[in-house]
Amino acid sequence: MRKYRAFKCRIKIFKIVNYQAVISCRSALPLYKLGKNMSNEEVKLFGILITSVIAIIGGVIGWFGKIYLDSRIEKLKKSHALDIANIQGQISADIELQKTRLKNSEIFFQQQLTALKELNKLRQEILPDYRMPNMEWNDACQDIAHNFYKIEKSIESYINEHYSVLPEEIVSKINSAKNSSAEGKFEEPEDLKSYQLADNLWKRIDEATNELKKYVEAQTHNKSEETNQKPAAGF
Repeated sequence: MRKYRAFKCRIKIFKIVNYQAVISCRSALPLYKLGKNMSNEEVKLFGILITSVIAIIGGVIGWFGKIYLDSRIEKLKKSHALDIANIQGQISADIELQKTRLKNSEIFFQQQLTALKELNKLRQEILPDYRMPNMEWNDACQDIAHNFYKIEKSIESYINEHYSVLPEEIVSKINSAKNSSAEGKFEEPEDLKSYQLADNLWKRIDEATNELKKYVEAQTHNKSEETNQKPAAGF
């Protein structure tokens, strides 16, 4: 029984294989007949035709490929050119900003230097001349008290001229001197009150002058260090 079943299976497999072979032969038969009926010249022409078609298709694909690559390259060039232009523009803007800041800084420094010179001149004008032997500070304060009104106007004029470039603490000291002169002009020059106001006026002006001098000198030192540390131009 087993041998019979195995025999039947072999017959089925043989039939299936033969059927597939027949189909394959039938499918290839037109090409076979075509080749059999073609002369050598026709076969050559057919081969040339197939080769030409393949070459044309390859050329078309290559042409489209080149167009695509060229397009991508141009887009990349434009993108990089735009990036470079933006970077260069930013660098130029930063350089111009630094130039402007430096210029403004130089102008501001020169104005502070002028303010220092004018403040020192004002201090020398307030300080009385040595008008007699053995002149003491009480005598000097009395001379200052006699000029309270004039001194007040001089200080007021100085503040109006240089206020914008003076540090706040220096302005505060100068205003204190101005207030002393404004109050003292209503007092008798020989009174103790006038002496105290004149003494305070001088001390505040003297302190303001010395502090502004230190402030300007510190900026001069910083500028000197920045100049020494500045890299040489060029790349």
